[in-house]
Amino acid sequence: MPWCPNCKTEYQEGIEVCSDCGATLVDELPEEKEKAVVAYISEEELAGRLVDYLEYSDIPAEYAYCDDEESYAVTVEEEDLAKAKTAFRAFYNVESANMAKEQREKIEKAVEKMEKWKEDSALDIDEALLEEIPESEMSAEEKATIAQALMAEKVYKPTEVYVKKADESKEMFSTAITFLGFAVLLLVFLVLNATNYITLFNNVPSLILIGAMAIGCCLVGINAIKRSRRAEIASVEEEKLTASLDKWLEENITDELFTELEGEDLSEELLYLRRTEIIRAKLFGEYPDLDESYADDLIEDYYNSHFDDTLGQEETAGTGEDETGDTEE
Repeated sequence: MPWCPNCKTEYQEGIEVCSDCGATLVDELPEEKEKAVVAYISEEELAGRLVDYLEYSDIPAEYAYCDDEESYAVTVEEEDLAKAKTAFRAFYNVESANMAKEQREKIEKAVEKMEKWKEDSALDIDEALLEEIPESEMSAEEKATIAQALMAEKVYKPTEVYVKKADESKEMFSTAITFLGFAVLLLVFLVLNATNYITLFNNVPSLILIGAMAIGCCLVGINAIKRSRRAEIASVEEEKLTASLDKWLEENITDELFTELEGEDLSEELLYLRRTEIIRAKLFGEYPDLDESYADDLIEDYYNSHFDDTLGQEETAGTGEDETGDTEE
């Protein structure tokens, strides 16, 4: 019996075209591949952008409204799930940055109004001042924006990617080799021109310029070697600190810390965020002076090695966010 490849409708023998969509009927339907949910997105526009991003990354994807989750489920084939979650993490980071920028701009605009009103009132900027500002001067939405920022004591900072000292040492050494190599080539080229073996740049101004470039490259290379050496020495201390913190995490990050999450119906994406928040709070409670980007890198490594559903690395790498970030479980 013929089937429509689009509508999945079975027809009687002799019919060749689907009456609903006009597609040519086939003898057998292709085997359906298992679908897996990458994320639930509360806004259709954002779900569409995620699908477009996945498609651009050569990952076939689609979305459909899910009544149970009251959001749009973005799905891919089961075999593409790991790759899709890795792509989703990059998508999430970009969207988070955009939303942070929008929120920051809202706060800045509201604070400008607040500052202007403050000049006339001679009051400090705090929650009490918000109550004093009349509705004609500032809308309720702007007040709520500032109140939220004040309550959370939010300060926008761009995300920094931590570079380990050992990696920094290797990068600096590679830079040193590159610039010193250029310096040698320039010096050889200078000598060949000065001796008229090559007559491309054998006038005095050109020779001086080539010599200055060679000296500049040499100085940059020497400085890179010094920085590489300093980073190499620092990497020894960093490795000791990392080993000490890894041991502390092993001893203090216990299953009991995550008990409160057991009763919640959380997706992998939100579970990842909630767990890392708990670990981060615990770590900074004990070591408040840690570099934030270094701590985040340390937490990521710990999470990847201790949770089977980690979204930070392994084969299901990726991350998500809650309703605030337009994805919900």
